[in-house]
Amino acid sequence: MNTREFVEAYTENSGKKFKRFILTQLILDIVEIPIYIFALLKLIDNTNAVYISTAVFFVIFYASLMLNIRHYFGGLKAFLKDMSIRGKYTNALKEFEKSDDSNAFDRILTELEKEING
Repeated sequence: MNTREFVEAYTENSGKKFKRFILTQLILDIVEIPIYIFALLKLIDNTNAVYISTAVFFVIFYASLMLNIRHYFGGLKAFLKDMSIRGKYTNALKEFEKSDDSNAFDRILTELEKEING
């Protein structure tokens, strides 16, 4: 497998993981928000409880986001690495299509391959 195929396979796989991550997070949010609104409207009757429940909601929201990232990417650092590589590849591909400079594109792909493996 040459460098271009390797990087393209990596970015394609990363894109699939990202799509599953977004879909799962959307579903979690769709479940969390109505539960919070129901609790806010039915169970809470004073202002202090509203503030506490809002804080709890954001803690639960943040926890679900981090657990989802950990599940699909292995952690926040790996998530940021994947997104960085995908962004660099997309930018390099756009520049290659504009300028048709295969040497610069190959150099960027080599750097991305090192970043993926290292």
